[in-house]
Amino acid sequence: MITEKRIGVLHPGEMGVSVAAAARNSGFDVLWASDRRSEATRRRAASHGLRDAETVERLAAECPIIVSVCPPHAADAVAEAVLEAGFRGVYVDANAIRPERSVAMGERMAARGVRFVDGGIVGEPAWREGTTWLHLSGEAAEEVAACFAAGPVQATILGDTVGQASALKMCFAANTKGTTALLAGALATAERLGVREALEVQWDAWKPGYAAEAAHRVRGAASRAWRFAGEMDEISATFRAAGMPGEFHAGAGEVYSRLARYRDVETAPEIEDILAALGTGGVAGPGAFPSREPFLVRPAARGDVADILRLIRGLAEYEELAHAVEATEDAIERTLFGPRPAAEALLGFHGDEAVGIAIFFPTYSTFLARPGLYLEDLFVVPRWRGHGLGRRLLARVAAIAVGRGCGRFEWAVLDWNTPAIDFYKSKGARVLDEWKLCRVTGRALRDLADSAA
Repeated sequence: MITEKRIGVLHPGEMGVSVAAAARNSGFDVLWASDRRSEATRRRAASHGLRDAETVERLAAECPIIVSVCPPHAADAVAEAVLEAGFRGVYVDANAIRPERSVAMGERMAARGVRFVDGGIVGEPAWREGTTWLHLSGEAAEEVAACFAAGPVQATILGDTVGQASALKMCFAANTKGTTALLAGALATAERLGVREALEVQWDAWKPGYAAEAAHRVRGAASRAWRFAGEMDEISATFRAAGMPGEFHAGAGEVYSRLARYRDVETAPEIEDILAALGTGGVAGPGAFPSREPFLVRPAARGDVADILRLIRGLAEYEELAHAVEATEDAIERTLFGPRPAAEALLGFHGDEAVGIAIFFPTYSTFLARPGLYLEDLFVVPRWRGHGLGRRLLARVAAIAVGRGCGRFEWAVLDWNTPAIDFYKSKGARVLDEWKLCRVTGRALRDLADSAA
């Protein structure tokens, strides 16, 4: 049992700072780590009396409990940073991640002597009673719940099984945030087909005030859409793992990705601007359907490794490099879906067939002092080129980059691949002829590493 009334919060964003304030309201000294955080985050933490430990290492040394509140894509990286800092207390992952990730994280924590609690936050930032719930599951859940005994966060214990809290969060947000994306899609489609006004009239006839409510929900979600996109991807994976179709929430994730430009805006954008961002700025009129095949783009999951390998081999054949492919299904599963994924992948589907892929990983710019994304591969099988899937995959990764605050999105292209070069230029990319790619592999890589001694 923990007796020290001290807790660390990573990181005090809009939701995280309200969780930290609730712990302070319960008599706890709350620490955070300012290293590499924005000036806005620093001001937010200071205004609510959080004590700055400066680094994760110092926070881990001082706090017996650490709570992680961050975007879904960053959850594993934050957990790994805490482990590398030598933390041995109680770690609470309160992020919107699928149960499978929570269980795997708990196993990694337990292997390093950390007691793990799965958490799921439901509701708005916790500034008043009855609006925010922190669901907890894990053997140390009662100790964590005690940190919020005075409210306004209402901590509830679901049981000892890690994954329960994440499962509840996924199912709850599937409805709340999923239906908001559905409303955005309905409005955008109605705008495109010239029946938006008629739709709003019918909504109000069915339920008075519903048109205004729908617009309010969509506008209210715009500034947080960059976070919601990743959450929809997690929900999609949760549904598929439970034997349910995940396509709806994968589509919701794409809707939110298209609104990433509104990240953290102080004033909600007008509904017309949102519809324009969704790609439906002008009214096309009845019958003006886009000449595109129906594709679904979603994050790759562990069960997709055979499709991923097939598409990698397809790319290698197109580039006349089939002899260079050493990848196997086991290697792909380990490096993309293991404890420390080296990269991420999006798959594009036509029906049940995976026909396109984008593989990307994080980078860092020292001049910008900002993260970036590097696109390792973008490939669409030849018979489905020219239908917009390549553009959708590229735009989806760009939206992820914007949502993560990246300063750059980069990739390489073979100098003979004129169609690809022309395509990338048409999307605003600049080909950097003054730079040369350097690569060390095989024996040369080992020799270079040996020279470090």
